[in-house]
Amino acid sequence: MRDESFEAIVGKRWMTWAGVVVLFLSAGFFLKYAFENQWLGPTGRVALGIVAGLGLLVAGDHFLRKELKAIGQGLVGGGLATLYLSLFAAFSFYQLIPQIPAFGFMILVTVAGVALAVLHNALPLSFLAVLGGFVTPLMVSTGEDPRDALFAYVYLLGAGVLAVAFFKRWKALDLLACAGAWLLFAGW
Repeated sequence: MRDESFEAIVGKRWMTWAGVVVLFLSAGFFLKYAFENQWLGPTGRVALGIVAGLGLLVAGDHFLRKELKAIGQGLVGGGLATLYLSLFAAFSFYQLIPQIPAFGFMILVTVAGVALAVLHNALPLSFLAVLGGFVTPLMVSTGEDPRDALFAYVYLLGAGVLAVAFFKRWKALDLLACAGAWLLFAGW
């Protein structure tokens, strides 16, 4: 791996991630304004978020295939976050979808994020996807105690991280999986 100058690191990586955060926040403020003025109903809001999230994933994958890692990873990360938040809103705020489908769609977002991370050798994407996977039970919680379902999910998520470990030697991902499982168990 080649050495990069400090300027290149700041210009390529930090500014890209800062740009994604600014894009995410500006979209959020625009949507807040649109919601307050009743431009979109709940279904339109969620649909817009899902379309935007999928668009960010496709654009990020395109840039990653063209070897533009910083912008590609930033867009994919923004797409994953947008999809998680849109599904959370659809379930929790607007009650547009029941708990089980919301949980299933969030699992698909996690799987897609990890698959893109492995495909493009992008540890930050796997980290974000698995972190989203561990937050998923909290986002779809109804306050009940589905112990067996929770621990089966944590087991499957851990098995997924173990499968990734078979292909990649990402110690940080292993540590995240261990910490996430422990925190979910402790919170239960």
